Amino acid sequence: MPRFVINGVFWKPHLLLGLLLLIMSPAIATAANITIVANPQEDSHAELIEGVKAALARHPGNGFNINIVPLASLDNNSIRERDFLDADLIVTVGTTAAQQAGQLSIPAIAKTPLLHALIPKINFDSITQRRRTEANPARDLSAIYLDQPLPRQFDLLRLALPQYKRLGVVLGPASQTLLPDMEDAAEKEGLHLYSRTARNEGSLIATLNDVLAESDMILAIPDPLIFNRYTVQNLLLTTYRQKTPVIGFSQAYVRAGALMAVYSTPTQIGQQVAETLRLAATKNWKLPAPQYPHNYTITINHQVARSLGLRLPNENDLQLRLQQIDNPSL
Repeated sequence: MPRFVINGVFWKPHLLLGLLLLIMSPAIATAANITIVANPQEDSHAELIEGVKAALARHPGNGFNINIVPLASLDNNSIRERDFLDADLIVTVGTTAAQQAGQLSIPAIAKTPLLHALIPKINFDSITQRRRTEANPARDLSAIYLDQPLPRQFDLLRLALPQYKRLGVVLGPASQTLLPDMEDAAEKEGLHLYSRTARNEGSLIATLNDVLAESDMILAIPDPLIFNRYTVQNLLLTTYRQKTPVIGFSQAYVRAGALMAVYSTPTQIGQQVAETLRLAATKNWKLPAPQYPHNYTITINHQVARSLGLRLPNENDLQLRLQQIDNPSL
């Protein structure tokens, strides 16, 4: 077998080829560092984090180090420095985490990309509006919204409640920016949209009663003034007394008394976060545009349906038909 001499050392051809390939091959990429700011004590946050980890684990060759920073620790400057300096990308879970992480005054991470998850669109829009007024808005910013796209919600109304044509919506100062898009979606579905804006919690029930007088059904929008832990029971009780179904935006609202909802679970959003991380890692951490959830779930409160005298398709049939509208190739 022929041999080659390099610096007085004899090399067999196959050993020499292996050495050359090792020298010429690019260095093995180090694992990406992802910092997630969340409240691990909150069930939805913990579920999203596990969804991210499980989805990334299905592609073990990608290499991601996940560092969880509890939301409460953002007041500790030493934790800020240690946990954020090496981050290739920061993920926040929930609106509070998005607001606080965006205000971190650590120069070294001023341009670290931020991906906000489990955040309503109106809250993300508010954050981005404020960033436009800042001196250095260069940070790449994106989101995976908590709420569903309006066409998906309106398609569900048409599929589940085709007999109802008058849709009522109570908006707040933040969510009234959605009204033009809601009017377009309602027109496409042949619905008459009746909306009113409540300026404060004190005017909420009066505004709701005004809307109820003109509506067959109510669509709940994730506005912090309108639907929160302090208002939801009164709102649902008022609509129930008027025999008017409410279409919610989460499983919790269906349990509380809404007729039904289309929503994405924290696990589903966590899986989408993982997909976004994998994509961003191949694009030098350039984030895609803000996205609505890709996957979703439909839940019906059958007890409320019976009380209102409504016969609805089952959840599986509604989900299949809605997915066919979203993706006609299915």
